[in-house]
Amino acid sequence: MARTMMLQISAMGPDPRGLFAKIAASAPFALRLPMGVGVNYEEISFDESWVRDALGRGDGLPIAAEWLGPHGECYTGPLLKLQRWGLVLWRIQGEEVPSFDSVFSLVTGLPIEILVIGPLFEDRASNPPLGEWDGDRKPSVGLSEGHRVHGLGVLFRGKGHERLVSRRWLEHGPWLVRGLENDTTWIQFHDAAADAETSWEQAARAHDRMGISHVGGYLQHDFLFHSTIRGLYKAADRTLTIVRSGEPLTQVEMLDLCAYRAQMRTDAKQPIDRVRILFMEERDACRYLHELWLRELECWCIDAQGREVRLDDGYQPERIVAEWVERVEGRAPRVSPTKLQLSLGLANLLADPEGDLPGGWCRDDLLYHLIDWMEQETRPADYEVREVLGAHLARVSARPGEIGDLVVKAADGVGGAMAADQAAPLLAKTRAVRPQVELPFDPERLGLSLPAIIVPDPYPRHARVRSLNREDLRDAEALLQLCADDRFVLSATSRRSELRGGDGRDDGAQGTVASAAADARPSPWSLVAK
Repeated sequence: MARTMMLQISAMGPDPRGLFAKIAASAPFALRLPMGVGVNYEEISFDESWVRDALGRGDGLPIAAEWLGPHGECYTGPLLKLQRWGLVLWRIQGEEVPSFDSVFSLVTGLPIEILVIGPLFEDRASNPPLGEWDGDRKPSVGLSEGHRVHGLGVLFRGKGHERLVSRRWLEHGPWLVRGLENDTTWIQFHDAAADAETSWEQAARAHDRMGISHVGGYLQHDFLFHSTIRGLYKAADRTLTIVRSGEPLTQVEMLDLCAYRAQMRTDAKQPIDRVRILFMEERDACRYLHELWLRELECWCIDAQGREVRLDDGYQPERIVAEWVERVEGRAPRVSPTKLQLSLGLANLLADPEGDLPGGWCRDDLLYHLIDWMEQETRPADYEVREVLGAHLARVSARPGEIGDLVVKAADGVGGAMAADQAAPLLAKTRAVRPQVELPFDPERLGLSLPAIIVPDPYPRHARVRSLNREDLRDAEALLQLCADDRFVLSATSRRSELRGGDGRDDGAQGTVASAAADARPSPWSLVAK
């Protein structure tokens, strides 16, 4: 199927009418008259002064102009619109699409605060509905107020940055970032020279993080809160303190707190400049440190002496970028020491994976214990976890005649080894991945306090683990995908840990249980803006 290059842009700024006029005066819009001009949904007669005439009609919005293609074809020419709320949209396709350098030179000189460049390709044989990228079923993520869905990148200038949870968000995402003149930041989601499918793979995670999503950092217009915000307000330093005692803190709640802070900064009664999250346990604070720091939400905990200690002050995480960003930036490949081991199953947590557990516990007891730990309120009734165990290991659910490797599952009140015909394809999947992977990340970058057990997300929102598109992370992503798709448990350690004590628990109790959610993957344009 032939693919046509498509340049789709949306922008907002302090002078939307002036912005519209500047676009209309650029190529290819200024090269010929449009075939039709509409004001307030009515066609008007026009001549060479159509821009001035249309803009001179007071509040006559929206304005829409459409051109024939370069060879007189219908429906393939440029399109330019000015919406009632000040959004300007334009589209250029096919042979009239200018070079990336020309486009970038134009848009960086426009009076804008936020600009979006949408997907670069479209299947000409069909008109993909919302939710599709290049004819395949792909999630559509973007900003609010009618902007194009995310594609190549976004540009923020001046006050446009205020729509982000923090400017830290710009420097620590899976994208290319360029700081430009006039307080301007360009965020590029994929290599502009990549084909459509490669572009999607490179951009998917970045779209989520820079869009309106459960893990995003953009504060949409008319923000919709998903949680109730309660805390202790201190007027002296305009601070709101949220106390957490063991309950999970989701990224949606973090986004709500950022939106609330933005709304309350100028509140007459309770202005808020700072939001503190106070955890009763340091291990809980470490789990959320990185994500809180990204949003400039303060991360505090109670130490062993009962004092409040701030953890995010002085925290300086390493920037980790996708390999395509390394290529276009001319960086040497990233090499860092191992800080984390990710393993299939729970064996890496044990002092002797082949031996008996302390206190007479059996190996499948650990799986049942995970189910009990999660409680019925935090998982669906049919939730289960799995592990590959050898038939020779002591198991509560052992049955005569079992040999070799087994897929042992645990659910609410039931479990045991799966039938051989059911287990065979799952065993094949486990043998196709590396069972242990070493990673160069501090555990807080993954929301973990080590040692940790990673279980499938009880209520997954996506069908896949989003890739960071780094070759050195493929094996880790394959393990996480195995957990998310096929319900195998994983363990994360900094070194081999032991389960000690008569009841089989880790005496230190310094671990966490996390979910492997699916929200954790050629054009003629030059690679990147200079």
